Amino acid sequence: MGLLLDRFRAHGAQPHPARTENSTSLETMLAAIARKVESRGGTALSAKESKVWNTAVVISFMSSDRRDHAPANAKVLSWAAARAGFEDMGLPTAAAFVTSLVTELAFRTEIDPRNRRREADSLVRLATLKRQFSSIEEQHDLWELLRKLIEPTAP
Repeated sequence: MGLLLDRFRAHGAQPHPARTENSTSLETMLAAIARKVESRGGTALSAKESKVWNTAVVISFMSSDRRDHAPANAKVLSWAAARAGFEDMGLPTAAAFVTSLVTELAFRTEIDPRNRRREADSLVRLATLKRQFSSIEEQHDLWELLRKLIEPTAP
């Protein structure tokens, strides 16, 4: 699933501001969560860590911003936590996007590979979802909203 999502990343990098202390703290938190997942598994995450991790992974997969904060090999461990993360960030449209993406990815697992029409229709729906996410991204600095989500847990 990650490889499919990776295909939807835009090829051109968007300009972005220089890294700040907040950016480093987000990266530090994500790196700490990644170590925890690697050593103890995704079930070892707190609810807050799960929201932050899964939301960051979705943003990294779908964003045209090349400032990937989630590790390159990161995987979504809980789509529900990603949805909840977007809700907590005040982005109900992004939360609905997660539901639509999961539905489409589940549908793709049921497509008969010989049915090119259903495959093409699914790819069109995925492209539409990518455009929807890009629209959300144009309206909001998703990484900044995620940073604000972690502020209460930052040391």
